[in-house]
Parts: sequence; structure tokens; C-alpha cells
Amino acid sequence: IIVSAEYEWNETLQQFALKYSREISRLEKLLKERIDKDDSAKINSTLEEGQRIFQSAIDAFPDETLPHAHEFLAKLHYKVGSYESAILLYDEAIRRSELPGSYDPNEGSDAEEARQLREELKGDRERAQYLMLQRKLDEWTAANEGGITKDTTPLEPIALLEGQLNVFPQNPQSLYDKAKYTVLSLDSPKDEDGDPSSRNDLSWEAHNLFDEAQYAAYIAYTYGKMRGLAGGRQCLHKYKANDRVLMGGKLWIQMASNVTLIARESQVETKLHIGAITLEYVLLSGRDAVISGYAGQCQVYVPHPYVNLADNLPMIASWEAIDTTTILAPAGNRRAYDGKLSRSLHGLPEYEIPTPEGYNVFQSIVLLTGYKSTNYFHFVAETLPSIISLKESIDATLDSDNDKEIMITPNLQHGFVDGFLRLLIPDAFKKNKVSDKIIQWGPNIRPVFDDDGEEVIGEGFLSTHPIALGRRLDVVTWDQPNTAPAPTEGPPYCLTPPPLLNVTRHELWKKVGAKETTDNAPRIVYCKGKLVEEEEKQLLLELKGVTESTGAKLFVYSLPSDENETSSKSNLKEVRKTVKLFHSATVVVGAHGEALVNSIFSRPGTTVIEMGFENVPQASQYRHLSTSLGLKHVDINLAKDSRSFGAAEYMLREGGLEDVVEAVLDGLRDAAENEGGDRAAVKDEVGAAQEGAAQEGAAVQEEAGVHSEL
Repeated sequence: IIVSAEYEWNETLQQFALKYSREISRLEKLLKERIDKDDSAKINSTLEEGQRIFQSAIDAFPDETLPHAHEFLAKLHYKVGSYESAILLYDEAIRRSELPGSYDPNEGSDAEEARQLREELKGDRERAQYLMLQRKLDEWTAANEGGITKDTTPLEPIALLEGQLNVFPQNPQSLYDKAKYTVLSLDSPKDEDGDPSSRNDLSWEAHNLFDEAQYAAYIAYTYGKMRGLAGGRQCLHKYKANDRVLMGGKLWIQMASNVTLIARESQVETKLHIGAITLEYVLLSGRDAVISGYAGQCQVYVPHPYVNLADNLPMIASWEAIDTTTILAPAGNRRAYDGKLSRSLHGLPEYEIPTPEGYNVFQSIVLLTGYKSTNYFHFVAETLPSIISLKESIDATLDSDNDKEIMITPNLQHGFVDGFLRLLIPDAFKKNKVSDKIIQWGPNIRPVFDDDGEEVIGEGFLSTHPIALGRRLDVVTWDQPNTAPAPTEGPPYCLTPPPLLNVTRHELWKKVGAKETTDNAPRIVYCKGKLVEEEEKQLLLELKGVTESTGAKLFVYSLPSDENETSSKSNLKEVRKTVKLFHSATVVVGAHGEALVNSIFSRPGTTVIEMGFENVPQASQYRHLSTSLGLKHVDINLAKDSRSFGAAEYMLREGGLEDVVEAVLDGLRDAAENEGGDRAAVKDEVGAAQEGAAQEGAAVQEEAGVHSEL
């Protein structure tokens, strides 16, 4: 009887196990089905089907030590983005895998298999936790697009990022974002006890986080290249403490095969290197056209300290704490690298990030793009100096018959990019057609359609994360000037050296035929920005009163919008008017923002009044422009705000309105007193600019009509 009962029980167990295995196989098959994350109906039906199969498996073999059903249902929830449910299921699968009886302790292979399963489950659970926090970050970002609203602070995303760093401590994207939001908090109001929250410590924390983020990204990129996953050739690298991310003009000049120094400027114990240089065999990647070593060189060359390498370099998530490394596209963008990068999240083979070949390998590249080049400030302050400095290389490229000799520019769909390039490189736009020698870098901001009306997904390098190889590359580089430690004067946000800024100003004056105004009335140019609407209206009324009492003229300037497509003619006209308007200004007024970069076109002695931040060293770029170009910079502090320049709107401190008006009057008085001195020198400079312009043809002399005169 006992033997018979054991036989029947064993047979029943086998039937239970067989049914359980069949249900697990069904779950695995369901997991392999293609699911569009935007198809909510398909997602819901798939999860419902998965839940039925899961329950059937549990009913078939209700053994507490079996983790497989929970594991596969967790993977299904993970796949469709239901991370909270996935985490709960992974927790239960991990608990079951650790129970006595989940494996035979006397079988070594059994124990090792169980250990590997637990590690895999924990790794998948960590990824689900990371992505759940990322979704919350994305929701917060979407809710605060265009500026952080009043009902939140940077402390909210910082808390989410710290949660991500608890999962993956060396994730460069999370480190970088935490540094960015920490910078925003530097101008927070004082605590209730009057303590300003140790602003110096916060500034250093942000500085160190940026440094740590860049190093983590650099090591991840290097590791990816060694594994053949990061594009380009495999390279050898020794991990030493001093092998940090390599940046700056001095380094580039050491690596360059050809150097044309534009200028050198004495610094405190060093020299400021500014050069038009040539590099050989370099890989360009990312939205900011980051230059990385290619022919066995694992270095990274970027002329800006805050380029987000994690968002620009082709690399894998090799900062994870486990061996099963997942490929992640920059910023989670799975369309990166023209969609050629893919890997199953659950153990299928890895695929290389493609090595450049064919259409995106060039004999020579003149690089006219860089850090955030489609941002108005960075284009005017950094890209324009590069374009002017590389004129010889640009001319040689346009004259060449070799279609593999090209120049890379920011996306011309940005009207100001199109306008400035047409002004500075007119030969690249024959009969209103863009030269084939121009390759545009960066994603479209509006759809592009072909002759048949079909949308063009990519044109040139208009993709989400382009890669190109240049056998020769011409680029302008410079050292970052040495500054005092944070938070008094540094770390710098973006400092183009004064010699380059001066060259840029004179060239633009010459191109538009800038000249002294004939009516001799001083001009106040107000830059519209993020000042709260009621305060801006009141300030404009006060400035109107100043014009009535002084005889000055008031112009209101707004940045051109990229929302609507504009003609090339209007783009060029807008650029000319902008340069001439700011050249004619006696006083420039504005809240911290991109429009103030137009002070580059102002004459020495012009007063620039910035309504800005007291404790954010990374927001000192407009003062740097004024110092470099002989402008008189006046700071009017905004109200304390933990969002600082990330805020949707700015507010003046109590008495700030009166301070701005007084600064404007001081600027007008200074101009009147110095009219016979400084202005005479300025006229000499403008005369030289006019002479150059005459050689190129008559320039448009109309006033800035697009700017409303009050």
C-alpha cells in the first residue's frame, strides 16, 4: 500500500511539475511578443493574459520555493513599463529563491545555479527600481518644462536622483543631473535660523559631482570600447587617478598635428592657449558633437567643462554593480545611433554600437558646432568665435571638389543659426540653396518632407545621436581661464577668452556695416526675459519715464522664436538688425537669460544691467562678457529662490525696481560725460569696421524695425 501510494504521489507531482513548466513556457513566449509601449490596449491585454497564466502556474504547483512564475511575470511588467508591480514580483521571487528547499545544498552545481538566479533577480529588480525613479523624474521634468514652477523646488528631483544613485552609485547621468540641480539650489533663501545653508559647501558639492560624473562617463566609455560596444577601435587604458577627462586648449594643442595660435593671454601662473588646430582620426558623437580619441586613443576632448559626457558618448551602462551589463542609449533614448543599437533586457546577445563607415566617414571635417550650439547664448558666445576663427578652413572646404571634405554646423532649422551662417559664410548659400558641403548636426525641431510629401526622418546627421569619423578635423579650442575656487568666482560656467570675443565683435560689426547713430539720442535696449509679468510692465513704465526726462530712446528686444518656420531672408535680416541694435545701445537692461548675450555686439563703455543671482557662480557668464569687452556691468540681485535660473519666472528683491532705474540713469550720465573720450575711441573702431564692410558691398542700414520703440 505504501509503495503504491508513493508511486501515485510521484506521478501526481510529475503532472503538477509538467503543467507548471508548460505555464512557465507560455509566460516566456508571451514575454517575447513585440509590444509597443504606446499601445495601452495591447499592454493591458498582455498583462491580463500574463496574470491568468501566472495564476494557473501557481495553482498547478503551489510550492513556496519556486520563484519562476513570479520572475517571468515581473519581467513582463518590466517590459511594458509597469515598474512598481515588477518590483513587488521581483521581491517575492527573490524571497522564494532564498528559502530552504529551493535548491539541494548537497549539490554544488545546484547551489551555484541558485546563487546566479538570485543575483540575476536582484539585478533586474535594481533596474526596475532605477527606471521607476526615472519615470518620476521624467514626469517632474515634463511638469516643469520651460521653467520650474512655484509649487516645487530642485530638492524634489535631487531626492529621486539620490534614490537612483543608491541603486547604481556610479551612474554618470544621475551624478550629472544631481550636480545640475544642486547648482540651482545655490541661491536658496536663508533657513529659518538665518543660516544660508552653507552655500560654500553646496557649491563645492556641485563642482565635485560634475567632476565625478565626467569621470564615471569616461570610464564607462573606455570600458565599452574595450568590450567592443562603444564604437571605434578597441583601445587599451590604464586606470590611474590622474587619467581624468582630458579637456582644454593646452591639451588639444599637444595632440594636434597643426596649430595656428590666434592669441595668448597672460594668466596668473600660466598661459591661455587659444588655437585653430587639426586633429587626425577622431570620432564625433552625441548631440553636442563631442570629440573622442579613435585610433587607439581613449581620450575625450571637449572645450567645455560642463558637457554632459553621459549624454554624448556612445557607451554602455558599465557602472552597474553586476556583471550582466545592459546597453543604455544616452538619456534613455532608444532611437539613438539611428536605431542600430539594441539588446534584450533579459540575456539575449549584445550588439555593438556601429562603427562609422560609408556615408559618415569623411576625409576632412571643419567642426562648427559644440556644447549646446542650438542654444542662442552658446551659439553666439562660443560657436560664432569658432566660425570666424576657422574662415580659412571653411573657404578651403567650399572651394574643394572632394565631397568628403565637409563642415558640420548646428541644425539650420533654428532661425538664428541660419541667419548668422548666411551672414558669415554667404558662399555656402548659393541661390538660397544650402551647400552640399554643410552637414547639419542635431535633431529636427520641425518635420522635414521630401518632394512626395513624405516625412524625412533623418537628413544628413539629423538623428538623435549621430556618429561621424574624420580622418582630419579642424576645430577651435581654448583653455578655461583659471578662477578662484567656488563659490566666489568659480567654477566657471562658460568663458570664451577675451581675444576671441573681441575678434567676433569686430567681425560682426564689419559684416553689418555698424555705424554711429545720426540722431545722437542715447538708447536703452530692454531684453525681454523671465521677469514676472507685472514687474516687467512696471519696469517698462519706469523706463518710459526715464526716456521722457532724458531724451533717450527705448527699444524692447525679444529673442526670435523657432516655433514657426521663417524664410532665410528674414533670418538674415533679423541677425543684421540685432547686431546693429545692440551696437547702438547706450544701456542694455535684462534679467539673466540668453538675450543678454547680444551685449557682445555693444561698444566699449556701454552699461549692461543684469538682474541676476547672488550666489550662483555658474551664472556669471554675462559679467565675463562685459569684463572681456570693456562694458560696464551692473548686478541687480533677484529675489532669493531655490530654483535660481531654473525658475519659470524671476522676481526682483524689494527695492530692486528702483535700483534698476537708478542704474539706467547712471549709465546715461556716464555716457554723456565720456562722450568726448571713450566714444571717440569707439568711433575709430567703428570706422575700421565700416571700411571693411565697404569692401564687401553696401550693408543694410535700416533701423531695428522688428523691435518695438516706446
